[in-house]
Amino acid sequence: MYNISWPTECSGKTAFDDLKTCFDSKNLSSTSQIPCRNGYESVFQTTMFTSTVTTEWQLVCDNQWIDKYLTLCVMAGLLFGVFSFGPVIDRIGRRKTIMVTCFGLSVVQAPLIFIGESAGVWTYAACRFLSSFFVIAAATSGFIYTTEIVGRKYRTWFGLGNQLLRAVGYISLSVIGYVLHNWHHQMVILTITPLIFCIAFYWILPTSNAWLFSTGRFDEGREGVRKMGKKYPDVNIDDGFIDELEYSVKEKMSGGGAASYTQLDLFKTPGIKRTTLIELVQWFSTKMVYYGLSLGAGALGGNVLVTNLIYGMVDFVCYLVLPFIIDSKKIGRRGGTMIMMTISAIGCVSTALFTYLMVGEELGDHGESKYYMLKKISAFVAKFGISGTFGLVYVYTGELYPTPIRGIAIGLCSAGGRIGGILSPLVNDTANYFPWMPYAIFGVMSIVQVVTVKLLPETLGNSMLTSIDEAEEFYKNAKNNKK
Repeated sequence: MYNISWPTECSGKTAFDDLKTCFDSKNLSSTSQIPCRNGYESVFQTTMFTSTVTTEWQLVCDNQWIDKYLTLCVMAGLLFGVFSFGPVIDRIGRRKTIMVTCFGLSVVQAPLIFIGESAGVWTYAACRFLSSFFVIAAATSGFIYTTEIVGRKYRTWFGLGNQLLRAVGYISLSVIGYVLHNWHHQMVILTITPLIFCIAFYWILPTSNAWLFSTGRFDEGREGVRKMGKKYPDVNIDDGFIDELEYSVKEKMSGGGAASYTQLDLFKTPGIKRTTLIELVQWFSTKMVYYGLSLGAGALGGNVLVTNLIYGMVDFVCYLVLPFIIDSKKIGRRGGTMIMMTISAIGCVSTALFTYLMVGEELGDHGESKYYMLKKISAFVAKFGISGTFGLVYVYTGELYPTPIRGIAIGLCSAGGRIGGILSPLVNDTANYFPWMPYAIFGVMSIVQVVTVKLLPETLGNSMLTSIDEAEEFYKNAKNNKK
């Protein structure tokens, strides 16, 4: 490490990106180097957090490389979680999957409350892998459940409502970090929360009737519809209505029987195969850009809790506005994706440009670049665009696939997205050589998504597809469905 008094040379700077700009502008590379002793204490201050994962296992100096692989473990857990639980969601049902995964999430996170330095950093990594494994399965099954129990009129609002609550969780992390300065104490909150959902909601929420009918559980489905009718007596739901519903579903199911599906079924019929390949590109681009910008929040400079809070607020506002955009007949799901990813592309390219201009720039009187605020605003614009697509891609994908394979399809597409998520910290690492490079790559990926989404059919106003045959017919008539 360099023998530099950072508070003196770069007053007020704490974020890596700010310190690097100061380091380059003042040509401090000629400063003598000294061994990195005392780990965290010799590099950082503890004014914001008294204990973090970085301080617990001294992830600085020679151990700095471990931090990147911890992030990769989290992303790998998300990848294996969505890929493994896709068939499970369609086999045992949405509600049971939510209960199992929420309970599993609390179980695997509980050790993180107690483990310390003696347990080893890779024990922590294993717990984080498993927590990611369960959390993405819970989130995916929860989204599918939400979109199936409401009609087309409210599908957009309820589908994006999931993402709105995720934004609330995003914001809550800053609040938790502000109140609790020890990461073990923070984990207590994060471990208890899933149990509340597991206990409270499992006994309240009904099973998805759409799933029951699509899997051939007609007796259970009929009983579920009857219970729903008793809660809403003004709606005429009698045996005649239920008979017509069952007959309609059987007509759309080849042979009227239930079948077990796997990820391979997504590539057996031409329409679904084509849609799946395009959706894999969509999800890959979305997750890479989203996680790349989110994980790079600290590099924007300033207080990381404030930056995270602003990012969460951007998400929140985005999900309040987005339903009005994608429910517009002139825009729809496809047009909404194009708009949001265009915003993301503009924001990412602008951030790359201002970052490039900051390299080697002479700092002002207060040690701050004149492009600093422009860079930060551009990053927030990019975050707004990609956040919209992050929520929209779930709604759009859920409407493109039929109920029997919806869980498998969203699981596989999300798995493709997680590969993009795994690569995002590696893309961010290119900033060590070219500070503007990550944002340039994210801008290119945003443009790729704008181009490829034009190949998908519009789904606005359509009923949820109930069988593979119905889906194939829908894809064949895609030109007639385009707005």
